[in-house]
Amino acid sequence: MPLPPVLSPIEVATINENRQRNALAELADEAVPLAGGVLCFSPGIDWINHATMLGFNVDVEEPDLDTFEAFFTDRGTTPKLEITTFATEPFLASLAARHYTLDQLEHVFVRRLRPEEDPFAAMTHPPAGGLEIVPTDPKDAEACRQHAILVMSGFMPQPIPEEHIEMGVRSIVHPRSAGFTALIDGEPVGACGMEIFEHDGRRAASLWGAAVAEPFRGRGVQQAMLAHRMAHARDHGCELALIESKPGIATERNVARMGFTLGYARVCMAKKTPTSDTTKAP
Repeated sequence: MPLPPVLSPIEVATINENRQRNALAELADEAVPLAGGVLCFSPGIDWINHATMLGFNVDVEEPDLDTFEAFFTDRGTTPKLEITTFATEPFLASLAARHYTLDQLEHVFVRRLRPEEDPFAAMTHPPAGGLEIVPTDPKDAEACRQHAILVMSGFMPQPIPEEHIEMGVRSIVHPRSAGFTALIDGEPVGACGMEIFEHDGRRAASLWGAAVAEPFRGRGVQQAMLAHRMAHARDHGCELALIESKPGIATERNVARMGFTLGYARVCMAKKTPTSDTTKAP
C-alpha cells in the first residue's frame, strides 16, 4: 500500500521511533524492552545509553520508571530518555516529579522519494572537482574502521576513544546499513551512513552519520553525500527518507535545500541529581 500524499507528524514519528528503537536495541551491548520502548547500554557510548520510545503508544506506570532508573544507575550512568512531543501529560508529570530536565532537542526531517526523481538535480552547490562517493565495503575491516574514524572526527575531538570507533564499525556492518566514503582526487574526505528498513510493508531510509574533514568543508561534499544516499534509497524502493539533526546546525540548512521538511521534534531528558552530568556528546 503506498504512503498517503501527506504524512502527519504522528505518522512520521511512528515510523522513525519504531526504527530507532529496533536499531539501537540491535547495536547496544545490552537492551531491555520496557513500556513499548527499550533501555539500551554500551559502556562509554552516550548516544546508545538511554531509553527510547518509552511510553510512545502505551501507558508508563511508576514501576516502569523505577525499572528504567535502576537499569542506568546500576550501570553507573545518568538515566536519560528520548521522548517525542506526543508524550502524554501524566507521563510528563511523572518525569517532572522525578526531577527530569531538558538535555537536548532534536528535529526529525522527512522527504518523499519518487522513482522518477533525480536527487542530484536538487543540489544547490556544484560538487567539488574530483569528488567521488563510493560504497564502504562492510567485509573490509580496515575500510570500516577508517569510515568510523572519519565520521567520529566530525563529532568529537581527537583521539577518538576506541569504543566509539568500534560502535561506528558496528553501525556500518549492520545488515540494514550502507556506508559511503567521499573521495576527492582519491583522498578520503568524508563519510556517511544510512539504514533501509520497512514499516507496515513500506520501505524507508534513515540517513545518518555524515561528516566531512574540516579542510574540505564548504565544497558541496555534504550535499553530494546526501543526494547519493537519497538516490541509493530510491533505487532500493524507498518511498521516504528521514534525517535527524540538532536544531540550527548546518545539517538543517542542507536538508532544507534538498527538499526535506520538519516531521516532528524529539526531546532528550535526563534525571537531574547533585552529581549528574547531562551534557550530551555531539
